[in-house]
Amino acid sequence: MFSLLVRLAWEDQMKKEKNTTPSGEDYLEAILILQRQKGLVRPVDIARHMEFSKPSITHAITTLLRGGFVEKDKEGFIPVSYTHLTLPTTPYV
Repeated sequence: MFSLLVRLAWEDQMKKEKNTTPSGEDYLEAILILQRQKGLVRPVDIARHMEFSKPSITHAITTLLRGGFVEKDKEGFIPVSYTHLTLPTTPYV
């Protein structure tokens, strides 16, 4: 269910802005899952979760930062920008 909401929000955002890639959805979903599990998410957490290299994660995070989907605080944690990504209010079944 959570994955479906993320996918719907991502697809809606992709329609509005053409500067994102479908693979960005996977990174964003991983960040949201880790945020629910741990609270705070670092790039190394994403790399371990997705079993990708740290440079790949850094590149993806940079792309998501430019698109306004995530932010990065002084300590390096990555909160999702919920103001930029609107989740649907009614679930689709």
